[in-house]
Amino acid sequence: MRRKIISLCLFILVLNVGYSQSGDHSLRALIYDATEFTSGGIRHTFSDRSNLKIIGSVSLLTLGALSVDGKVMDYARSQGLLPADLSRFGDLYGGQWAHWTLLSAIAATGIAQGDSREKTLSRMGYAFLTLATNGVATDLLKRSVGRQRPDKSDRRSFPSGHTSHSFTVATVFNELYGPKIGVPAYLVAAVVAVSRINDNKHYLSDVIFGAGLGTVIGRGFALQYRKQYLTVVQSTGDGLLLELSIPL
Repeated sequence: MRRKIISLCLFILVLNVGYSQSGDHSLRALIYDATEFTSGGIRHTFSDRSNLKIIGSVSLLTLGALSVDGKVMDYARSQGLLPADLSRFGDLYGGQWAHWTLLSAIAATGIAQGDSREKTLSRMGYAFLTLATNGVATDLLKRSVGRQRPDKSDRRSFPSGHTSHSFTVATVFNELYGPKIGVPAYLVAAVVAVSRINDNKHYLSDVIFGAGLGTVIGRGFALQYRKQYLTVVQSTGDGLLLELSIPL
């Protein structure tokens, strides 16, 4: 998880994405705008009413799942929840493939649709900062809670990083490309969540909270992404021209 966070942050700097609306593409401006975007995304994550409802519901579901964690794990160990190949896919997608799938899709659609460099890089920056924030939040929670995994391998069980990562990716997909892509992405994220229980790496409560965490962070940053592209500019004629530029 730490390597994933570091690689995403480095990728942001290497690309030198042009977040600055003033056209200043210096490293200093990049860091300032990325910080401003991230703080806005975090603020929306914990202030948006819909997100607060999701957080509340997920918290209740997580508490309820604690009472059946053992039974679900016993069933998973004895009966299995997924075929071996599908479970392996869930492990790979949640750990390595999800973010590269998202970033490749952004680059490919940008080229196919003839989008401007700024539009494509703004989408990249949105995705990077959302994923990096989710990675940091997940890692901090793992360290703070210190729950032992079902297989006793370490004390980083809560919440599931594979699950939170996959649901963040699905939320970004949904924001950029709508339900036709977002819904399948959420279904794949659900497979990842089930695979973590099947592989004896996480309890039910771990994946429920991970799914909620990834979703609300993705939604919060989506609100900041939309806000950044709603601008009021002075027209050359009379009055003001409201320019709405939301690259979806």
